[in-house]
Amino acid sequence: MRNPVLHLRDVRLELADRVLLSGVDLTVAEGESVALMGPSGSGKSTLLSCVLGLISPDSGTIEVAGADVTSLRAGARARHRSRHIGMVFQFGELLPELTALENVMLAAMLGGVRSSRGRSAAEELLHDLGISDTSVTTGSLSGGERQRVAIARALVNRPSLILADEPTGALDDDNRDRVSQLLYSLPSRWGCGLLLVTHDQDVAVGAERVARITDGRIGMGAPTWGG
Repeated sequence: MRNPVLHLRDVRLELADRVLLSGVDLTVAEGESVALMGPSGSGKSTLLSCVLGLISPDSGTIEVAGADVTSLRAGARARHRSRHIGMVFQFGELLPELTALENVMLAAMLGGVRSSRGRSAAEELLHDLGISDTSVTTGSLSGGERQRVAIARALVNRPSLILADEPTGALDDDNRDRVSQLLYSLPSRWGCGLLLVTHDQDVAVGAERVARITDGRIGMGAPTWGG
């Protein structure tokens, strides 16, 4: 049995008399990919913010790599996040004035990795992900290249959990397929868990399991392959 790297139990959140999350239970194991689908306003981004520790739920527990992040103070929560969670955003959210190498090295530094070790890890990851010229600024890269740099940045600290928020939403079909295939390869290659938020059924079909969220409630779909 695979160990859970993310475990949400009865997570509830209400803001301004609106129920955003209503008793959410969700587990992602090491080496497993889960796609989270749902309409706009259903609670997908709110759930990710809670896992990241940016929003505290009203009740329930959120365990990441064995620690309940809801019980940690802000500083400890940030340190735990930088060491155990890698995040891939829809538009990459890279620093465009920095090179691909510098963006990845910065994430390593924030995770407490020494400069020389961070540089070596960043160079290895970028090469592995097909970024041949790491000296150009990321603002000059294509959308698909920027997302591959963002994935390298998410991986550089060897996190237990990768979160991806609509990572293919701004890409054309070819790059969408390349990036989604790359993301779904990470659990088996790195032993991490992957929780990927998407509205695209063509992207979700690559996940080991699909979770669907509606009005703050989650239901699990059948495995899409290999289950």
